[in-house]
Amino acid sequence: MGNKYYYLVASLPYLKFQKHPLISKEAFLDECAKWLSEKDKALLESVDFRKEKKETNELIGKWDEFDKGLKREIARFREAKKSGMPEKSLSDTARSIMAEENPFLVEERFEKTRWDFLLNEELKYSFDINTLIIYFLKLEIMERLSEFNKEKGEEKFYKYCEVFL
Repeated sequence: MGNKYYYLVASLPYLKFQKHPLISKEAFLDECAKWLSEKDKALLESVDFRKEKKETNELIGKWDEFDKGLKREIARFREAKKSGMPEKSLSDTARSIMAEENPFLVEERFEKTRWDFLLNEELKYSFDINTLIIYFLKLEIMERLSEFNKEKGEEKFYKYCEVFL
């Protein structure tokens, strides 16, 4: 049986989609470092998309497969739209994401789809390393969404539009 981290998991603030998290990824990892075994710590650190994956488990494999598959479908949709040829083999999920007119809403729906995948996976685990991996992935989603800034986005948009006009 794997390690159980009852106190650590129970002490973490609740995460809700589109709400500002009460803990940063760095603070979360610092807290985890106090409680995790070396093996579990290495596994959790390997989830960070900016780092090379050295460790893996079933959950990380399922996440990678889902995430890469979703990104491939969206890329195929964009390519088909650009070429004027509708892509018929896309999933309803990819179609619903790309149905938004506003680019921010496309990204938001993309992240919500990823979030929902994690919510479904979360039901399978309790107080173990997989619970912490899911928590970390949710923090990454929240961090990405918080980086979107309407004023900066509009500024860049108009700057690039001026170049082409």
